[in-house]
Amino acid sequence: MPKMPINARIPEELYNQIQESDYKTNTECIIAALDVLFDNEQQGNNSSRNDNTALIQVLQDQIAIKDQQFHNLQMSQQALLTKLESKPLMIDAPGEQNKRWWKFWV
Repeated sequence: MPKMPINARIPEELYNQIQESDYKTNTECIIAALDVLFDNEQQGNNSSRNDNTALIQVLQDQIAIKDQQFHNLQMSQQALLTKLESKPLMIDAPGEQNKRWWKFWV
């Protein structure tokens, strides 16, 4: 595989660590470091994809629960509406006036 040159400026502390390491050349150290970096990024993308899949499943479960609760609420509302419609309305005749409670003798 052909190799491409890269020029980079790094902090002196990192350069000293490279020189003290077991790598024979700076190039070997940089290649190893970049391999580790990109491998970790790929694993991070896979784990975030798995996290997203798990989150989607949790949200779908919550939506199903809310749908069931909504259905139960609709059924309760329908039952109350049916019960209300079956009761007679207590409306007075148009010509009849309600007497005040203090006028019970009239």
